Amino acid sequence: MRLHSSWILKEEFPPEGNLFIWAESLWPYSTRRKKKDTHPYAISPEELLRSLGISGRSYQARLVLPSHASSPIHSSLLNIEKGKEYCLKGWKTPGIVLEVGDILDFLVALDEGVMKEERVLLGDDVKFLSRLARFALCLLRKQRFLPYLTRTTDDNLVFFWKPVFISDEERKVFSQLRISMPDAVRAASPTRRPPSREKIIEHFLAFLMNYAIEKLQVYSLREFFTGKNHLNRTGNIIDIPQKDLLYDQFNEWASQLEWKAESGGFRICLRLEEPKTRRRSWLLRFLLQSTDDPSLMIDARDAWSSEDLSEEDLNQLLKDLVIAARFFPIIERALDSSTPYSIRMNTNQAYSFLREAAPMLAECGFGIFVPSFWRMKKGIGRRPSVVLKVVSAGKGGEFGLSKLVDFDWRIAVGDKSISKAEFERLVRLKIPLVNIRGEWVELQPGMAEDILEYLRKKKEITLSDLLKVSLGGDDDLPVASVDASGWVGELLDSLKGKIDYQEIPQPEDFNGQLRPYQVRGFSWMAYMNRFGFGVCLADDMGLGKTIQFIALLLHQKKKGLKRPSLLVVPTSVIGNWEREINRFAPRLRVLLHHGPSRLKGKRFKKTIKTVDAVITGYPLIYRDRELFGDVKFSYIVLDEAQKIKNPYTKQAQSIRQFNCDLKIALTGTPIENRLTELWSIMEFLNPGYLGGLRSFKRNYAIPIERYNDREKANRLKAIISPFILRRLKTDPKIISDLPNKVEIKTFCPLVKEQATLYQVTVDEMMESIGSSKGMKRKGAILALLMKLKQICNHPALFLHDKSKIAGRSGKLLRLKEMLEEVLEEGDRALIFTQFAEMGRMLKTYLEDVFLQEVLFLYGGVPRKIRERLIARFQSKEGPPFFILSLKAGGLGLNLTSASRVFHFDRWWNPAVEDQATDRCFRIGQRKDVIVHKFICQGTLEERIDALLEKKRGLADRIIGAGESWLTELSTSELSRLLTLSEDAVMG
Repeated sequence: MRLHSSWILKEEFPPEGNLFIWAESLWPYSTRRKKKDTHPYAISPEELLRSLGISGRSYQARLVLPSHASSPIHSSLLNIEKGKEYCLKGWKTPGIVLEVGDILDFLVALDEGVMKEERVLLGDDVKFLSRLARFALCLLRKQRFLPYLTRTTDDNLVFFWKPVFISDEERKVFSQLRISMPDAVRAASPTRRPPSREKIIEHFLAFLMNYAIEKLQVYSLREFFTGKNHLNRTGNIIDIPQKDLLYDQFNEWASQLEWKAESGGFRICLRLEEPKTRRRSWLLRFLLQSTDDPSLMIDARDAWSSEDLSEEDLNQLLKDLVIAARFFPIIERALDSSTPYSIRMNTNQAYSFLREAAPMLAECGFGIFVPSFWRMKKGIGRRPSVVLKVVSAGKGGEFGLSKLVDFDWRIAVGDKSISKAEFERLVRLKIPLVNIRGEWVELQPGMAEDILEYLRKKKEITLSDLLKVSLGGDDDLPVASVDASGWVGELLDSLKGKIDYQEIPQPEDFNGQLRPYQVRGFSWMAYMNRFGFGVCLADDMGLGKTIQFIALLLHQKKKGLKRPSLLVVPTSVIGNWEREINRFAPRLRVLLHHGPSRLKGKRFKKTIKTVDAVITGYPLIYRDRELFGDVKFSYIVLDEAQKIKNPYTKQAQSIRQFNCDLKIALTGTPIENRLTELWSIMEFLNPGYLGGLRSFKRNYAIPIERYNDREKANRLKAIISPFILRRLKTDPKIISDLPNKVEIKTFCPLVKEQATLYQVTVDEMMESIGSSKGMKRKGAILALLMKLKQICNHPALFLHDKSKIAGRSGKLLRLKEMLEEVLEEGDRALIFTQFAEMGRMLKTYLEDVFLQEVLFLYGGVPRKIRERLIARFQSKEGPPFFILSLKAGGLGLNLTSASRVFHFDRWWNPAVEDQATDRCFRIGQRKDVIVHKFICQGTLEERIDALLEKKRGLADRIIGAGESWLTELSTSELSRLLTLSEDAVMG
């Protein structure tokens, strides 16, 4: 069902109203209802309460809604009906109203996703009121409300709080809300003519604010108006003999608040001037600034004797100073003079002005000028920072990131430093602003004491903490710099890019020629290994990560590496790794640990003593964990390390327990969808470096992913960058002889059969998804996505009926047309699909159409046949088309004889699609590669493609596999993705 809400304005003074909630079903209830003027889609109040799990009372409202002659237009069809004729008509609609105390909680809960797992879609009107409720809370937090007193028709006085918009940002938000408010919000008006949008918004805000303020008992309107006399009152009505006097006095008082910071062609500015000497006080000077020419300013002292200013202007100056005094009461002392122009203050008062009054005055339109040491926007001054000096760190390369480092410290202020004793003396003074050698410094109460306490307790830190402090700062300690010499100094300088690590010559027994960037890659890994660090080689697919590690292994073996290394790789590329080692390093002895005949027990332990590398697949990591756990390896290498992106899987947990000297991760996609994937890889490489998973989510993942916190993103990038080497093959500095890659999105319409199957499937399964929760809901969403993807490909793939293929799919028709062009141009093409059944259908269809053999590789093809297919396609006389299932053909293959790539269906993860494309866009490719991504227009495929473009930015800012991220969408978000547009069907 789709949830809706309207605001019923009952009383304007004081603000009283009802939140009316109702819901539409996916189909009409008209067959069960006799009354023609009853809303046919509205569900019963009982079902609504049961579905929402809230308390409320039944209520029937008359809603004025867009309608046809016989029924209202369902909200899901409003966009489609735009431009068509319809009328506004009233419909009796059953629903519920909430108690006053439940309204705010209900609307805020919607924003927090409480209904995410329920079978409820949120209408635009209820989402709007949820945003409006959050705006009310924002105004409350900023104390943006004023008392208001008005007369009623029966000559009583009524008081309440009303919202006030002071800053430009608040006024802008109000304007945006007014423009974006759905008409359904005011569709339940009890009067014939609904209130204006402005009145609805102001009334709703005032209603929520009055309730919240009285509930919290922060301010009492009764006490505000009645003072200490405890006058009689009933509710919000004041009934006292002196009410006329009270009303006049209140209006006089309130009129002073209705001022503009800019009036008469000028505005008031306040400039704080620091003392010239230590003994003199701070000076707050008053100025007049021209609004036409801001560079023109007059000191208030001169203004009083100026002939250019009228008496009205000078009176306005006094009025504005009275307003300023409400924010900063110390200004009242200046008003004792008939010609106020400045006021002197002590240090504590100056600090109060800087920290508290100045931001509020600036927000209200006053001009504020503060000394250069104070950052106005952030509300902080120049602060002392700590310089850490490494005293002792022993020898490098023996202990890794857990090694303890002794340090000493000193305090820095700008380019000056002070002794510990002097800093401690200043802290004991408990003065918020101190002058240190001519520079004013903020010693925020509590902060300086915390710094001292932290440094007194912590005499040594780990190398891991030292690196994080040096690279990205520390939340608990304002560190200016780290002063280190020896190997620690060399390490810090190299990680910051101040010095270069030395490149290592290519190993003599490496059978081949490494490219310059590959030499730098294995040299970097060797350099970082010196210090015991695990590292991630995150080069693009096709840049040769495998051979870079092979070169590293040869180099380390020459230096005395004794124990074997464990290479964990995807099952599909086990043979590739074996061939690459045999080709480039034939002297290395390799053991394949794979299949039912793999060695176990004593035979395994005995054999690995005679080999240099053990190659195994990810599925065996957990299955043979006890076997691997009893061995200490030289290296543990994870190829396609994103396989352990989920830190909770048994594979990821097992691999972190294995014993080794050094760790390497090889992956072109350290981040596919979420930052927790990066944490999982880093936790394998350097345990504890990014903290625990919970703290990582709190400190980085949530601020970056949810709130786009650039400062956090930059800090995370700074602390992880030294451990991740990322090169792109599109960078001409890396590969100058690689051709271009052009990606083209090909939009295909559905045929009518596809459109019908699509809509029926959505209607049937959305109700099931709405009524399920947790894993059951996720499973239902994935099942629906899979079915829709099958329908977009071909009806026969969805129906599994082995019916005819031709003429029933928009994608298939477009593929045929484009492959004809490929043949005419003499090119060859790879065609990717994630469905093996679709691959077989395509093979049959294309062979019938083009009368040529079409190769097909999927997961069930034996290894020997697989290698034979690849060799045939790579040969000059090979078939022109190669169909591959995405999982079987997406990794480890070299298919550079093709220069055209077709993604017949989308994996909905850019990283996986890029890996598949890289089968031909890699070293050895001589032609420009053209990639065609097929998308059914007007369907979920087009909308998800738009989401994918946004998701790519996460990995780029910090340095996806499958569709699981889609199951996290709310039901309303999912519904928007699945809606079939008018342009989806072939004309």
